Amino acid sequence: MMTKKEEDKEFYRDLDKSKKPKSSCSPLSFIILMVLVLILAEVLLFAFSKSIKNSAIPQDATTLSQRSDLGFVKIPTVENSDRGFQVVISEGVLCSKIALSQNHPASDYSCKISQDGIEISGKIVSFLPRNTKVTIVPKVQNDQLKLDITKAQIGSITILKFLTSSISGVLNDALLKDVPELKSAKVTRVNMEEGIMIVWAEKVSS
Repeated sequence: MMTKKEEDKEFYRDLDKSKKPKSSCSPLSFIILMVLVLILAEVLLFAFSKSIKNSAIPQDATTLSQRSDLGFVKIPTVENSDRGFQVVISEGVLCSKIALSQNHPASDYSCKISQDGIEISGKIVSFLPRNTKVTIVPKVQNDQLKLDITKAQIGSITILKFLTSSISGVLNDALLKDVPELKSAKVTRVNMEEGIMIVWAEKVSS
């Protein structure tokens, strides 16, 4: 027969055992959970990889086989031939200018001009892949031409626009190189048509 002291020890020992939390996850259920997590991760990784590898080139975009030395065309306006002029930008010349500035083959790029803006696909920035695409919307701001990047993608994955911001400077520099008068001129409007962009401007009297 146990003494009073031994009975007390036995009582507290049983009480301690009852307080210990019981595991709600058996080894088998843990293994099943880990397998499900791994399967889900593989599915997500596959979907992301497929999206980022998708071609960003529109089917009706212009792609060149070689670079050209042709420049943007400047022509006088009929109604104001003394001061007014237009700068005509075609998809082919646009692609060639980008390829020349980036020192890449023209075939690395495609360009599409429509009423929605300019879409450029290719090796736009050195640290981004060849299936990068930007959408640029030209507009007139403070009598100057402004090229706003409204969307940037790698494949079908949207990325931060500032990563491709240098392309606006490339286009602007190319315009000013071909048509230096544009720097001091007053830009009045921009017309966007299928395959062509027209910048209307007027020379400012000195």
